[in-house]
Amino acid sequence: MNELLLHAIWKYQFFQKGNLQTAQGEAVNILKQGNYNTDAGPDFLHARIQIGETEWNGHVEIHVHSSDWNAHKHQENNAYQNVILHAVWENNKDILRPDGTLLPVLELKPIVNPQLLENYKGLAQNNSPVPCSSQLSSVASVTRWSATEQALVQRLEKKSDKVLGLLKVLNDDWEETAFQLLAQNFGLKINVEPFHLVAQSIPVKTIRKHLNNLLQTEALLFGQAGMLSATGDEYARTLKKEYEFLKHKYSLEQKANVLQWKFLRLRPANFPTIRMAQLAALLQSAKSLWSSLMEINNFKEAEKLFAIETSPYWKEHYRFGKKSAAPVPAFGKDIRNNILINTLTPLWAAYGRAKDEPMWMEKALMLLQHVPGEKNRITKLYEALDWKSKTAFDSQGLIELHNEMCMQRKCLDCAIGIKILGF
Repeated sequence: MNELLLHAIWKYQFFQKGNLQTAQGEAVNILKQGNYNTDAGPDFLHARIQIGETEWNGHVEIHVHSSDWNAHKHQENNAYQNVILHAVWENNKDILRPDGTLLPVLELKPIVNPQLLENYKGLAQNNSPVPCSSQLSSVASVTRWSATEQALVQRLEKKSDKVLGLLKVLNDDWEETAFQLLAQNFGLKINVEPFHLVAQSIPVKTIRKHLNNLLQTEALLFGQAGMLSATGDEYARTLKKEYEFLKHKYSLEQKANVLQWKFLRLRPANFPTIRMAQLAALLQSAKSLWSSLMEINNFKEAEKLFAIETSPYWKEHYRFGKKSAAPVPAFGKDIRNNILINTLTPLWAAYGRAKDEPMWMEKALMLLQHVPGEKNRITKLYEALDWKSKTAFDSQGLIELHNEMCMQRKCLDCAIGIKILGF
């Protein structure tokens, strides 16, 4: 037995509640078990419990043995003066209040179904990547959905923490924040850093001054990326000439250089040159990036915004000076969905938190229910357990659930684990 399991037993009242009595023989009626406290102090705060003829309002402390009260030196801590009930697995010692009266004790061991301990043992000793894999089929879909939603909200909140951190660095400029996040996303994992350096090196308000001219927008981005060379083809030389003028005009300083860009083992459609051209096209079509992202109301509108049309040159080139044998594919669904998952919905969640408007989190959750689910190592693991990710709501929730609950063995914090325990 351990205290974490005892906390769950008390929190969810996983014991027989009829004819409860303290160790001293007084009747116990639990009106409210209290609020679980993860900080210092008693384990459950603001409980309401009737003991004998008296209704008490105060705290509940949980221990494996009643003697742990003294072992933890609670008798010396004023935070425990308002404890009204000591709930323990085994009562092995009488505990006295400062005034010399007995602290009421409820012993849980005799009133907990032994099957609960067997269920917990099955979870705790399972070495599978998914501890509940053998019991998962018995868990109702509504419980799985609840666990997925809870994990997804947690994941969005963590992502929005990063957005709010960047927002603070950028002096609460939402447009600049959106631009830098979007640029990183266009770099995918392999080129995220140089894309971010480009976005940091040129204010989005500078780019907006040239959004009526795609050539100039490309010149600014490719130039700041260090991708332009005087020895390139005619188009590259035109961009370089335009860039040199704009660089001087705005006193721009490059942060990225040509050596930082990675092409090796990338599909040509993911080359950073193609992604940079697509970013330039998106910025031109969106005009006001922030407004365009915030005005999206549904998945179809998101599809429309990201129906990116690059300049003619990038429809037949993957790199400067090397014409492709076949037409370059258009902006794909996978990268679009990646942006919706990793840029747009975290932005909405962050904005909702900053403005205290929960509707933006709801909007993010709703959009993810229309974005196709991801296929990766984690989703395939659960698909083998007959838990398919049809939408990004499912896959993002499962990724968080797996990483933060299953891999950490936090079954007692998971709705699925609690359901299995409570059978």
